[in-house]
Amino acid sequence: MQSKPLLMALGVSLLIGGCSLLKPASSEERTHAYLFNKFDGNRDGVSTKAEYFDFIDERFEKMNPDDEGIVTKEGLMQTRFYKYLPALALSVFRDSDSDGNGKIPKEEMVAAESVRFAQMDKDGNGELSKAEFVVNDMREFKK
Repeated sequence: MQSKPLLMALGVSLLIGGCSLLKPASSEERTHAYLFNKFDGNRDGVSTKAEYFDFIDERFEKMNPDDEGIVTKEGLMQTRFYKYLPALALSVFRDSDSDGNGKIPKEEMVAAESVRFAQMDKDGNGELSKAEFVVNDMREFKK
């Protein structure tokens, strides 16, 4: 009869010990997965160039609330993108504002994102795998 409490204690220790081996995804890993899923429109594990730019178009429209065809820092700051990932949003803005005038027309953003896509597409196949996708890596953006 004494073996029952011993077995229960052993079971609890194994459960606790096993739980400590589970590593929850870091905030950076969750952000990476979330962003990758945004760019992977059909969720097949790769972001094609078409999917990538569909999301860029969608993001541009959300950052352009006045529908003037230009993103300003003020417009950017009104978005969920800025609310949840302010450092990344500002980096994207800074990276996309190639002439440094504080205004980003769609052509300027598409040009900057074309460069980003090409930089990330290491194997040149026109698709981004999750491993190639580094858009949330702040070191990849211009300083």
